[in-house]
Amino acid sequence: MSEMGFDPNGQVLQLSQALVCKEALIRTRSTNYGRLAAMAMSEAIPGADVYLLNSGSMRLDDNLSNVVTEYDVLRTFPFGGSIVKMKIPGIRLQQLLDTGLKTNIGDGGYLQLIQAESNSGAYLINGKALEKEKMYTIVLPQFLAKGREQNLEFLGEYTFEETPALDMYGAKVTNDIRNIVIAYFKQLKEF
Repeated sequence: MSEMGFDPNGQVLQLSQALVCKEALIRTRSTNYGRLAAMAMSEAIPGADVYLLNSGSMRLDDNLSNVVTEYDVLRTFPFGGSIVKMKIPGIRLQQLLDTGLKTNIGDGGYLQLIQAESNSGAYLINGKALEKEKMYTIVLPQFLAKGREQNLEFLGEYTFEETPALDMYGAKVTNDIRNIVIAYFKQLKEF
């Protein structure tokens, strides 16, 4: 870890509540850790309509209490990987949400996300009804964008934008979910 530029003992976030990442929970419902990871993505690539990640990328299978270290983030996201920006039509966003929140429940393809919610069977994107013809910008892990997740292969039909380094809080951060979450947690300080 040190050779990769991480400080395993470096403290990044003080917790007043546990971050939930038990596999049985994170693959079946939205958790605070999943939302925080999506929020970190929104800080790295602002301005998208929806931010999402597959729960299978979060391999901790434990809840974190007291203090989060860089080691905790590394063991949560052992495979790392970049995040990318993609445009898809609303009809495909609806398919993505249906698949990621219903079909893939209990699997690694279950989605942790922000800025999208279900309301009486319909989806709201930033508080507005999803429009099937509208183009939406989403930010997601490259793994998902390439269509590598179960039942989400259709995402591989779309092109995506990837940047090697991202601007976060006045510094360049290597585009890897681990670096992005660590930078966000350090800025957040307490949760």
